[in-house]
Amino acid sequence: MARRDAVDRRHDQKGCRRLFPRESDGVRTRRVREFRRIGGCIQSWRCDAYTADSAGLASLRQTNLDNPDQFIILLGIISKVPLGPATRYDDDAWCNIVRWTVFALIQAEEFGITSRNAEAFLASDDPAIQRLLGIAPDMGEALGANDSWTYDATSQIGSYGEIFDRHLGRGTPLNFPRGINALRTRDSLMYAPTIR
Repeated sequence: MARRDAVDRRHDQKGCRRLFPRESDGVRTRRVREFRRIGGCIQSWRCDAYTADSAGLASLRQTNLDNPDQFIILLGIISKVPLGPATRYDDDAWCNIVRWTVFALIQAEEFGITSRNAEAFLASDDPAIQRLLGIAPDMGEALGANDSWTYDATSQIGSYGEIFDRHLGRGTPLNFPRGINALRTRDSLMYAPTIR
């Protein structure tokens, strides 16, 4: 019997074809347009595999499958799709604030700054940390924010790593590994431009 693979997006279908380029591989793809139907297809064994971004797979496993422990997410990556915050198209000021806040939270993680220790870092002599936390004057001016905007964000919601761990990580029902979302200092892809 041919293997079946349900995909819900065109890029996932292309990724699956890259993984199994020939019909002789026995893979037949089918596009499933309604996300809520995917769980039923998998649980009834009408499909053997499902491709999507990693976060989508983790969410599907925890929220749409009756026995999530019976299903695994394979470690191989067949396509990379950047996911991140979205803002309105016509609000450049807000877009810049959101973008630079994400960068600041990634940078905070790289420096080891967390919601629990951010206040202690206010005494740092490191110029990069002083710029990041707004100790150096006028760091928020270009965005129309106060100087402490990055300190406020980090101390209130945590670094990028804290946010990831709290909502997606190993201690959550999604149990999602950092993978390529880990910092570049840990041989992965996440990095942020320096705040200057």
